[in-house]
Amino acid sequence: MAGRRAAKAAPPGIAGNSQRKFDVASRSAERGRRRDNAAVEFLGGQIWDDLQELIAGAARRRVAIAFAGRGAPQILPLEAGDVVVVNGGDAALADGALHPDAVAAWLKAGVQVWSLPDLHAKVVLLDHSRGSRTAVVGSANVSVRSRDILYEAAIVTDDEAVCDDVSWQLDEWVGLADEIDKDWLAHARSVYREPRRTPRSSTRRRPRPSRRKPLWIGMNAPTNETLSPTAEAARKQLVRRYGARTEVGWWFLRRGDERLVSPGQGLVLVNHATDRAEPHGNALAGPPAKVVRVDAGDRQHPPVAFYIEDPILEPRRFADVRRAVENAGATVDWDAAIQPGQVGDAVYALWYTDGSLT
Repeated sequence: MAGRRAAKAAPPGIAGNSQRKFDVASRSAERGRRRDNAAVEFLGGQIWDDLQELIAGAARRRVAIAFAGRGAPQILPLEAGDVVVVNGGDAALADGALHPDAVAAWLKAGVQVWSLPDLHAKVVLLDHSRGSRTAVVGSANVSVRSRDILYEAAIVTDDEAVCDDVSWQLDEWVGLADEIDKDWLAHARSVYREPRRTPRSSTRRRPRPSRRKPLWIGMNAPTNETLSPTAEAARKQLVRRYGARTEVGWWFLRRGDERLVSPGQGLVLVNHATDRAEPHGNALAGPPAKVVRVDAGDRQHPPVAFYIEDPILEPRRFADVRRAVENAGATVDWDAAIQPGQVGDAVYALWYTDGSLT
């Protein structure tokens, strides 16, 4: 097998989103209101990075998002005339789920803010200057944890029927809600308590492979191969999702190996000169990575495995990897994965010396 490393890149905005767009039928389509060319797009991972440009470019925004942290006005910048419905109940305030400072900032900007206790929805409706609309329905609250730590997802669509339904629902929630004013803010500040977080949840864990999955040792050889269109789309998606906090790379496979390599498996890539049967002992072996996607390629492009690795870990010499394998009673096999057990543990121990890898 041969592979190459991809350069780290900054995640683009939604305007550069290369994820596949496709039509889906909603329940409203049966009523004949769905456009044939309506687009539906799925976002996953750090979705606020993708949504901010889209939201900022709208002429008007109507939002129902249950909870908002202190940094919400920076994550979801709203303007005069915009509408937002939040869960302003005492329980949400006492749990630290809704920060009064965020509400105060929106009010100062001229936003209409409404409180609907027991709201748990996360919905955005955008009116564009050209007359079209976009609806966003997802899992994310407006908080730094949601933006930087939690794994979120959302559906984005310009389907007219869905936008009509979202608009109707937002109107209903506003009708049920109480408008927030200075009296509410004074009460909220007396009830609010900072949320209690465990140290582990305060930062996103670095990517790590699992000792319970097979581990590949592969060659990272120079190649003129290029990614297929679907693989390139996958690469951009992965860079957008993981590139801000980890390294995203890819490893070209031989035909048929896409049936052997699968997401979740570990990978150690060794730099390899094509004029040698095996890498030199001083060749660098990259830190253990985790395979996150495999693309089968096409007639003109080979299959490829995409991986993420911890940028903090340093490479080791291939001689160290080979010695670890041999000391565990095996030899380096470029054509088969190391099954979970003593040999794989010996390789991982070159980087994870504290036994923390699970």
